[in-house]
Amino acid sequence: MKRMKKERYHLIDGIRGFALLHMVLYHFCYDLFVIYDQNPEWMEKGSAHIWERFICISFIVISGFSASFSRNLLKRGIVLNLLGILITIVTWAAVPDAVIFFGILNLLGCAMLILIPVRRLITEDNWLLAGIFSLIFFLFTSSVPEGYLGFGSCKWISVPEWMYQVKFFTILGMPGEDFFSADYFPLLPWVFLFLFGYVCHYFPEKNAALKKYLKVRLPFFDFLGRHSLILYLIHQPVLMVLCSFLDLFHFL
Repeated sequence: MKRMKKERYHLIDGIRGFALLHMVLYHFCYDLFVIYDQNPEWMEKGSAHIWERFICISFIVISGFSASFSRNLLKRGIVLNLLGILITIVTWAAVPDAVIFFGILNLLGCAMLILIPVRRLITEDNWLLAGIFSLIFFLFTSSVPEGYLGFGSCKWISVPEWMYQVKFFTILGMPGEDFFSADYFPLLPWVFLFLFGYVCHYFPEKNAALKKYLKVRLPFFDFLGRHSLILYLIHQPVLMVLCSFLDLFHFL
């Protein structure tokens, strides 16, 4: 049986492009203020933290939503993981002080591989419940990197300390005391936010008005969203060249 081609929701591309633009601007500020030491305390500001959370949450939810359109999650998951590993190698060699281990690409790649068996459990009968539980588990596991399970500052269950000594568990969200990554998105809690994004693709299928709005184009952001992977891969090298240029000519 020939598989029906799903309609493209251009607004989703536009939102992804909008989030990508903010990611580029955020990384430019990080390079300028932190790496080039123009304002090392910038990362400690509440506004910077809120901006960073907005970007990553938007990007992960949209990526989960878009995964429902993927024709080959296995291939895409493997490719994203390989690119994530490449970024780790490049940053470790070029800028060891800002090395990236298990960044956003590795998260999305692993989340897509996990989605392959999980999506069989999500149906038109239970998708709403699956979305609610995805959000609950996201909130419940958000403090795993800090050593416990719970909601906010409410500690319900302490995670055994020995688990943070096992290097492999770093990808799960249990980093050791000496761990550092300039861009760290472990499976816990972020995989649940990705799954929530995936479940969200049922909303337009159940609501004709919403489906109509999702077809709206935002030309510039739509372009960025459709080319988000390549733009993500090249944006940091371009920003570093720009900062080097500014530094060379004493603009910094």
